[in-house]
Parts: sequence; C-alpha cells; structure tokens
Amino acid sequence: MLAAEDPGMPRVLLVAALLAGGLGACGDDSGGGTAPSAPGAASASAATACTATSVDERLDVRYADSPGVDPAVQSLDLYLPEGCEDAPVVVWVHGGGFAHGDKRHRVADKVDWFTGRGWAFASLNYRLLDDPRSGPDGAMYPRAEQDVADAVGWLVDHAGELAIDPGRVALLGHSAGAFLVAIVGTDPQFLDAAGVGLDGVACVAPLDGTYDVRAHEAAGGFQGDMYVAAIGDDPATQRAASPPDAVRPDAGTPAFHVVTRGPRVRVAQSEAFVGALADAGVEAGLTDAGRLGHAEVNAAVGQPGDEVVTPPLTAFLDGCL
Repeated sequence: MLAAEDPGMPRVLLVAALLAGGLGACGDDSGGGTAPSAPGAASASAATACTATSVDERLDVRYADSPGVDPAVQSLDLYLPEGCEDAPVVVWVHGGGFAHGDKRHRVADKVDWFTGRGWAFASLNYRLLDDPRSGPDGAMYPRAEQDVADAVGWLVDHAGELAIDPGRVALLGHSAGAFLVAIVGTDPQFLDAAGVGLDGVACVAPLDGTYDVRAHEAAGGFQGDMYVAAIGDDPATQRAASPPDAVRPDAGTPAFHVVTRGPRVRVAQSEAFVGALADAGVEAGLTDAGRLGHAEVNAAVGQPGDEVVTPPLTAFLDGCL
C-alpha cells in the first residue's frame, strides 16, 4: 500500500515477499526485508562499519578487454575507503540513453556519501551506441549488459587486493543505467558469464528507469526509438531483454529497491516491475520521488540535504550491505 504525506511529497512503497527457506534476500531471518526509511528520516540510518582515514582513487582501471574496444570504454573508476577492510562496494552505472554519458558525471556527492560510510564506490563506463570506440561489434544488446556484469566480475576477482568484500556488492544505475542494472540483476546469463552469478550481487537499485521494451516500441516516440536502437526490433529479443520478463522464482535474484517519478505511465512500469519481483518471491521496494525531475533523481544521491532519494536508498543498502 502507498503511504503519502501530501500530494507533493514523495511516496514510499515496500513490497516484501518471503523467499525459499524463509530468508529475506538481505539476510533477514524474519522472512521479509526492512522497509526503507520514509523521506525526511535521518540519512545515516545505520552506523557506518568503518571510518575511512582517506580515499584511494584508482582511475581508468580496465575491467574487460573485448577485441577492438577502446580501453577507456571498458574501464571503471574506483574509490576505496582507506583503513577499511572488507568494505562493501557500490557499483554505479551512468545513464545517457545507451548512447552518451561517462563514469565521472555527477559522482562527487556519491563518492563522498558512500566512502564516508566506509563503502567502496566504483563508477564504470560501458559500450555506447554512438561511440565509435565501442568497437566493431557495437553496443547493442547484449554488449552493454555484459560490460556491466564483467565490471562486477572484475571487482569480485580482485576483491582481496582491493580490500573489498566480494559478498557485499550492490548495483546502482540511473536512467539507461537503471535498465542495465535491472536486466543484469534479473537475467542470470550476464553474471554467469562473468563468473559471479546472480547470488554474487547482494542488492540492486535502479533509479528512474523504464523496463518494458515492447511497450516502448509500441508507443513509439523518443523512448521507442531509443530502445529499438539499443535492443533491436525482434519481439523475442525485446521480451528477453525486458527485466520484468526475466524475473524467475528461485533464481537467486538479489533484493531490489526501485526509484521512480514522472507521469503515471512511467511510474506504472516501475510498479509492474516491482510486482513481478514480489510475485517471484524477491524482496522489492519502490520509492516515488514525487516532484523531482529525471536529472534531479541522479543528482540527489548522496547530495547534502537530500530528503527524498538518499534516505530510503541508504536504508535499503544498509539492510543488504
């Protein structure tokens, strides 16, 4: 059920489902998850596990080596909280309509927020449709998706030398990045190929994305053209690439926290995705960010004074990480 303070305030919806054996996806032995804090709650909803003495920045680290792909395209920036052992790691996937964007766009607040909690933060590039550096195979499905999974695989493989905990990995993404983390977090083929598996990710948070490729093509317009360019126009491929259709019971799907906003048709896609997760026995929550614009949702994460996106997102991550 939705709880709203007034029409202008964001709403928080939690759908908690029992998983096999009675365990929540975040390890809650009560059979369900902990509801995210309501917007306006204290941002630091749980004590930080470690206070970093400083942040070790490792920029332009290559996580994959696909033939003909420029090293910068398959690279990540890593921010490690020094003095913290076995730190959780938050993996960030930028947006840009599958065609634009960069790993350093609007990450300063995110780096400060997550490393300030003693968590590592990784922001990655991936193959883009309009980028000739993406190589001879291009960036259409399933290439960008596999890049995201390969970045997770690289982090897990190098966890020991990076002092991060391979069992506490979170995937976050905004816009097109939200779609990418949603499909990587529900379709096991990508993380399996990266040697990790769905159960190698603790939690996933897609921020202001849309998820039904076929619905967008049918509606046409900018969104339809964007998804056809990124996924193609074959109905079977569109179905396979749509996160709600990829959800399966007992697949080891991690917990999800979905942030949405905008017109009713956009919010409905997020509600349908969260419903599909819950129906499959996956812990899933939804925050409606109310009046925030699309870019504002991205900017809000970790932003000082934010009371809309950061508190429920952090509460969710605290439960997982």
